[in-house]
Parts: sequence; C-alpha cells; structure tokens
Amino acid sequence: MAQAQRNDQAVQAYNTAVARAKAQGREQLERYAAEEKSLRESIARGEQKEDKELQELRLRAFARAHVIVAERTAATREALMKKGEALGHAGPAEGNSSLGG
Repeated sequence: MAQAQRNDQAVQAYNTAVARAKAQGREQLERYAAEEKSLRESIARGEQKEDKELQELRLRAFARAHVIVAERTAATREALMKKGEALGHAGPAEGNSSLGG
C-alpha cells in the first residue's frame, strides 16, 4: 500500500513538472512573439531609426529565441518522460502529451 502511494505521488509530481514546463515554454514564446510583433509594427510605421541590417539582426534574434525555447522545452519533456518511465509511468498524462501547446 505504501509503495502504491509513493508511486501515485511520483506520478503526480511528474505530471506537475510536465505541466509547469509546458506553461513556462508557452509563456516564453508568447513574450517573444509579442516583442517581435511590436518591433515589426514599429518598423512598418517607420518609428525605428535603426538601419535595415540591425533590424534584420534583431528579427533573426527573435526567431532564434523561438528555436531555443522550443529546444529547451523538448529537452525538458524528454527528461521528464525518462524520469516518468523510470518511475513506472508509461507515458505522459492525458492532456500533457505535448509541451508545445
């Protein structure tokens, strides 16, 4: 009985960690997307005084940030999946099958 309770607690901790990683990745991507959108709108209105090359570098930095967040999210998910498997949990809990959305 105690082992079953420990297993249940481990699965709950796993599910919580997956949900937290998913939310953090989504929040980061939303912040980057909002900043990128603001920059693009500002450029379109002609409010940015930067030269075109610098604007492009900033936009590429936003794109790279999206990739980094996605990679980190995937790595976190993979680590959590391995931990879950080690705890005897067959896979992600329902609703947590994708950290991307």
